[in-house]
Amino acid sequence: MDLFTDNQPSNELESLILNGKYQMTAYDAHLHSDGKGIVIDVPHGRLYYAPHFFDQQTSDQYFDYFLACEDINPNEHDWQNDTSINDRHFQNIYWHQDSVKMYGKEHVLPRISAWYGDSDRPYTYSGLTLQPKPWTHELNWLRSQLEPVCKRQFNSVLLNWYRSGEDHISWH
Repeated sequence: MDLFTDNQPSNELESLILNGKYQMTAYDAHLHSDGKGIVIDVPHGRLYYAPHFFDQQTSDQYFDYFLACEDINPNEHDWQNDTSINDRHFQNIYWHQDSVKMYGKEHVLPRISAWYGDSDRPYTYSGLTLQPKPWTHELNWLRSQLEPVCKRQFNSVLLNWYRSGEDHISWH
């Protein structure tokens, strides 16, 4: 199965690059050598933008995998108003909604998260320390697809699930 789609031809991607810049921004950009994405140079790094990196079938299968939950159809459930995320029995990913304490007050984070990776890779932010769950077969497969493009080896992944436009955090 070809995991990369040919739905977005190179010339369509190239149309996003104007005079060597990404869409009328100040950022230099060029087509990636794989022909499936654009490399955008940003301060202190590069972004790889590939809106159709995976074909629709693969994307849909992963959506179903990530949100599989006992007795719930993920396409029909009102996730935004579900106050029981931490009590749900997700079948493949251990999703949870954390809270942080700021200015002496407890705040529920406006996103759902899951931390996976090598056993020696805890993740600490905002006073929380997450111990990684072991890589799943599916997460390992995603990692194997991304490492050649990114030219990096990944030891962990933070999955963030923003259920709607109401879930967001400030730039960080």
